[in-house]
Amino acid sequence: MTDSKVRQQKKNVGNKVRPNKRKPKPPAGGAAASTLAVVGPLPEDGLPLLWDEAARKIPLSVRGQPFKITIPDVWTPNNAATNVRTDVQYFWKGDHVWTEQIFGPYDPAVLFPYTKELPAWLLDTPGISQMFYRISGVLLPTGESDRTLIDVDDIPPNLDNPGAELIFSADTLDGVSDAELTADAGIPSEVPRYLSMRTEDVVMYFFGLLPNINYVGSLSVERRHIEDGDPLLYLIPEAFVRNSGGGERWASYRLMDRVGNIGPFSAPVKLDINLISLPDLLRPLVPRAETDGLIDLDDIRQGVSVSIREVAGALAGDIITLRWNTYVLATITVGATQIWPIPVEVMWPIFLVGGFDARYPVRVWYAFARGALTKNSPDTFIEVDATVAGDPPVSPDPINPALAPVTVKGVTEDNVVTPADSPGPVLVEVPLFFNPEVGENLRLFWGNDAAFADIKVVDPGDVAGQTVQLFVPWALIVAGGGLVEVYYWTYNGVNYQRSPATQVRVELDTLTGLLAPNLLNDHPSKWITCDTVPQPYEAVIMGIPWSTTHFEVGDTVRLFWSSHSTTNGGGPPIPGSQVGFEVELTEAHRTAGVVEVYIEPFDPLITVPGLIPSNGSGLTYYRLYKASGPTGKSAFRFSRIDLIRPNGSTCLAPPASKQSKPGK
Repeated sequence: MTDSKVRQQKKNVGNKVRPNKRKPKPPAGGAAASTLAVVGPLPEDGLPLLWDEAARKIPLSVRGQPFKITIPDVWTPNNAATNVRTDVQYFWKGDHVWTEQIFGPYDPAVLFPYTKELPAWLLDTPGISQMFYRISGVLLPTGESDRTLIDVDDIPPNLDNPGAELIFSADTLDGVSDAELTADAGIPSEVPRYLSMRTEDVVMYFFGLLPNINYVGSLSVERRHIEDGDPLLYLIPEAFVRNSGGGERWASYRLMDRVGNIGPFSAPVKLDINLISLPDLLRPLVPRAETDGLIDLDDIRQGVSVSIREVAGALAGDIITLRWNTYVLATITVGATQIWPIPVEVMWPIFLVGGFDARYPVRVWYAFARGALTKNSPDTFIEVDATVAGDPPVSPDPINPALAPVTVKGVTEDNVVTPADSPGPVLVEVPLFFNPEVGENLRLFWGNDAAFADIKVVDPGDVAGQTVQLFVPWALIVAGGGLVEVYYWTYNGVNYQRSPATQVRVELDTLTGLLAPNLLNDHPSKWITCDTVPQPYEAVIMGIPWSTTHFEVGDTVRLFWSSHSTTNGGGPPIPGSQVGFEVELTEAHRTAGVVEVYIEPFDPLITVPGLIPSNGSGLTYYRLYKASGPTGKSAFRFSRIDLIRPNGSTCLAPPASKQSKPGK
């Protein structure tokens, strides 16, 4: 059956009818004479029947709203399969109050349970009312349903009278000592039995400096209390009593039934509470959050601590347990000569647990204990925001190794800038960071945080991993040289984090006058050939003369070697022979006046050109990278290579009869 047909079947054509003073005549033979099987109506919002009830109670919370009545099942026989009308007349206190009309055909499995809203004024009059409905229609005998009793209860427990005073032991009435409170884990009490006590009545307890103000807790009346006469016992919790403090206190209660009717307060009972008082406590301080109430990543990197201020009256042996939400930051035993305030560091793992996905609240407090007695400090509430743009940090270090490094796209090669890149700008590429949010940004820096180069702001549609292109102005590049660290910071509006740096060689060669390297093997014509000291197979050593003008300890030189098939370093290099050797200048180099660089490996860098019958050569030069930035390029030096003796033998290895000496 379609929804539209179901709605048609449920169409309300009933008429609202106020009760008549005269009761309708029953059908001939009475209800018992009907051949219809009709189940009784049920109040949709009524409470389930309990063992000690005969009428269904209606909660206070639904009164004043339409009275929902449900017919659980279809009557038998019925007109479900016939295109005729069935009238359903509802009766309240014997009076006809409403009529609904159901048109067939209909599907009982869809239409039932059948719920209708009757007028709210039916529940205006308190007391127990009888309800039923009557079925009539073509081809149907008139029949009445079973009766249902509805209880509109507006009388609180104990017939709306105050309950008798709470019952306490004589010892309690004489005064509650600290030891008694600890031994009993609170203050035992009993509620006197009252009139019309019903299952699921609720006893609400109050305890405090003034009567009837501070709610403590509740006790629900159970069947055993009524049927077996079990006493209504309640323990006012120790913690509640201690938090209320010592001195004159008042205890009382009031009753509420399951419908929601609440009775008046009982007469209060005065109790004298004699506690061992603990010192007054000050809230802990979080210095980095005292101004704005926020801990961000910058605070965390600099170090977050909690400060416990002096507890006036603290004794040696008192214990302070400091908490950050549910985590214990420290347990401190007060010393005989305790130094105040007590600082406690919040370690990185605490922030790891809090996570980096969203800002979160933190409650900082401590428990002060003396023996079995405890007292909580006032709370300090702050927020922690460790969110970042990109992968979450793995340590307090602002450099996050999970962020991808940049690639500087030099004309000659990646991460190398030469005069060929002039006049710029120079392209820099990097994959966009993880989980980018619109408005977050990536800021590129060249060499240091003062040299801002470019920015990428995340736009709608940007995705992680896409290539971001940034550009470095030529003016930033020519301001320095040598090895430059290039990196970026990400920012999400609250926190920064930095990528690992990419080492970029800036080879603009502004330093001039650097002498060419020399071959240190002792051939008079500076050839690499047999029978020199050292032998070529022992070592081939190039020497870079120390320049008092340009060299400083801590600078770096990079010697470049290439092998050639010509005798003068001309022509293209032999494939695979272009290598570089990097050396950091030391005090020993300054003293020696030369920087020795060993050309390795012997094979193939020396052997391949050295075995060419017409001889080959090696071409060398070096670059100076100043620690302060600029670079310089030396003159070139070529060295002829001949490893073939006049008799046709070679010097690729020491003779079998002679032990060679390694070069130095």
